[in-house]
Amino acid sequence: MKVFKYLIFFTVFLLLATSLPAQGKKLTLLKNGKTDYVVVTDHKDKPQMFALKEFMTIFSKSAMGVRPEVLDASSPEAAKAKKRIIIGKNRISEKLLGSKLYKSLRSEESLVTSRGNDIILTGNEDGWGTLYAVYDFLENELGYRMFSPRLEKIVRTKNMTYSGKETRIYPAMHGYRNFDWYPSYKNERFLIRNRTNRSKYGGAPFNQEENFAENSGLPDKVKQNIPGHGFIFFLPPYDQMERLYGKGKRGLLKGYFKTNPEYFSLNQHGKRDPRAQVCLSNPAVRKIITEKVDQLIKLYGAGYYMVSSNDFHNTRYCFCEGCMALEKKYDSVGGPLFDYILELCEHVKDKPGVIIQTLAYKGPTQTEKAPKNIKFPDNFAIDYAPVTLKGDYTYFDQPAYKLPNGEMYQVFENLKQWQKITKEITCWFYLLTSPPYALYETPQADIQALVQGGATAIVYQGDCCVQFGDLQKYLVMRLCIDPYLNAEKMVKEFVDFKFGPAADLMMEFIKDVEKNRRDLRGVLVSNEYASVPVESKRLVYWQGLFDRMEKITAADKKYFNEVRMVRSAVDAWSLLFYSRLTKDCPDYKESANTLYTRGLDGLNRLKKAGEKPGMRHWQVFQEMSLYPYLKNDVIPDELLKKYKDPKKIYRVLPQLNMPGVRAEEKALDDDPATVTGKALSIVLRKGNITAKGVPLEFYDWTGQKFHHLGKVIPRKEIVPNKYKLYKLPSI
Repeated sequence: MKVFKYLIFFTVFLLLATSLPAQGKKLTLLKNGKTDYVVVTDHKDKPQMFALKEFMTIFSKSAMGVRPEVLDASSPEAAKAKKRIIIGKNRISEKLLGSKLYKSLRSEESLVTSRGNDIILTGNEDGWGTLYAVYDFLENELGYRMFSPRLEKIVRTKNMTYSGKETRIYPAMHGYRNFDWYPSYKNERFLIRNRTNRSKYGGAPFNQEENFAENSGLPDKVKQNIPGHGFIFFLPPYDQMERLYGKGKRGLLKGYFKTNPEYFSLNQHGKRDPRAQVCLSNPAVRKIITEKVDQLIKLYGAGYYMVSSNDFHNTRYCFCEGCMALEKKYDSVGGPLFDYILELCEHVKDKPGVIIQTLAYKGPTQTEKAPKNIKFPDNFAIDYAPVTLKGDYTYFDQPAYKLPNGEMYQVFENLKQWQKITKEITCWFYLLTSPPYALYETPQADIQALVQGGATAIVYQGDCCVQFGDLQKYLVMRLCIDPYLNAEKMVKEFVDFKFGPAADLMMEFIKDVEKNRRDLRGVLVSNEYASVPVESKRLVYWQGLFDRMEKITAADKKYFNEVRMVRSAVDAWSLLFYSRLTKDCPDYKESANTLYTRGLDGLNRLKKAGEKPGMRHWQVFQEMSLYPYLKNDVIPDELLKKYKDPKKIYRVLPQLNMPGVRAEEKALDDDPATVTGKALSIVLRKGNITAKGVPLEFYDWTGQKFHHLGKVIPRKEIVPNKYKLYKLPSI
């Protein structure tokens, strides 16, 4: 009876043990600066040789110069070696693991395991999984990190031990992962070491150096053959120079509006509009776009071909009867586009590897809302791109709202509707979250929502927060592999390395930035700076944290530099809200000139460090360059009467770099009548003036001009040396 009890216990124990991750014995890799391990790989396999190169480069740095002997997997020496680190699928690793296990490994899936004294870092035949297994091993066992192109963490030691832990990882975003960054050797190295599955980023033509993985033999996971989106790539209204059809060489692409205005959207006033979309109920329009897609497929072969809307805020594609009927048929503003997509997918269905893609974009008043009465074919992918999502909410919890037809709309629920009607969902992920907006909590929730909603690929577009752009990009890359990692732990690790002795205070700041976002959920956001209002006391608290950080790092140029670069964002917000800040906190003594000078210094340090310029914070300093010269900081009564709440008023001062106006047409002139003693003079060309006056134009933070406001400053009100306040509409 006792034996039977023990047998039951032993059987249960075995069942439990097999459900847990495999755990091998600990293995000593390096002792007192010496190793008795050899590294084995297939020397005829280019991806394996690239993975070997990466392993040896990072291992030797960590091991303080020690480099294990390298053997070809086909050699007798490799077969006889008693302690091996085996990289990739070869005769030795396949014998150790078995063909059944190898067949179960999917593209990009990595496996780090051991058998006896052998350590195996492998994937399937495409090479990516093996490379990722190398990186998994180096990160988990040696503590290696590449936080950014200029932040590489190497843990140097004379003693190394493999923990015995088996890791098998399949990326949650296992389609393409495309992250925008200036092409260069260092940037490409950073992207690949953080698991973006592209081997070529176009570095060489830009910087006269080879691509990081130029001869790696690694296949690009997916080729995106049309960058960006818009009918302008196929059917532009006016002649334009385009590289797409010349494979990099610029050529003239014919415009159609003069000869065929009927190809373009009919607006609500019965006129054809070259700035909106195209009339997709017109068979001639479909024929031209299809011919252009065929032409591109001949040039570029298999891959994704984006056929999508122009970047325009329309509420209806076209007011012609045909387009309106298609809108009604699919219960979607994008009905005309979706109907054409079905036709195009059918046309290219016999072309191997060709995927037609379009954007779910700009909210339910364009193509974001999933259409009804439709099922897309397998050679179609929807690219989910909810650019209208407010940064203080995630895809999960953005409040639902009622559409004109009475239907309730919510971003994540809409994503799940797309999941029902299309096989493949990709995502154009806009991280438009400059602090004090969202640093890590919101991006993690959004990636989790995308994965739960069926998205398998991502294009990342961000860097609006240049001070933490490196942190956000690193974090999103890791979350694309596993969206349920501990984001705060990863942030802390990043901050510890980057800010050294100031790390604890920087984490205090970061956590409070996130708390500020949570405290102000739903508060109206400034269009100009994508910035939620920050309470004055909080700004003073943040400035105090940075005073302490700069004091702690004063003797260390490296860490001081990093702190000052981040502080430029806080200086920008303080300057932006300076009028309210000094009123609410009379003990706050920093002058506007101090904020301006120090903040600009921080941004210049960022630029010198090679970071991508942050448009929004540069804009603050550009527009506030005259702020220190204010005679007073009193908000005019005329503005207070119109807006009532002074917290919603943002001061914008004359600037010489005003977008859209040529230098010879503007100047800053002395003018004692203004609060800064300066005024911006603009020379109006005759072409700017209509019979009624001068059209009122609005520039958003990207410098994109919106012509369609339909408002005009009457000619009689345009008087030299006279001023009038105009209320600009919110876009």
